[in-house]
Amino acid sequence: MISVEFYFGTESGTAEILCEDMEASITDRATTEISSLDTVDPLTLSDGPLYVLVCSTFGTGDVPASAEDFYQELTRKKP
Repeated sequence: MISVEFYFGTESGTAEILCEDMEASITDRATTEISSLDTVDPLTLSDGPLYVLVCSTFGTGDVPASAEDFYQELTRKKP
């Protein structure tokens, strides 16, 4: 069975709801996990699971606070 990890960045909760909806549609075919982007270091993501990143924007395309550290680490290290 495939492993799918959903990570979301959101201000209003919409990206989290989308992850929950996607998870519900595959739970019979995959093991799943949902977490906020503020709980993961992008450099620790490994081969194996399928990662689904869902991130909203706000204002004029700004990164939500819950995804800011993740975004900064990606732009700094460019793995």
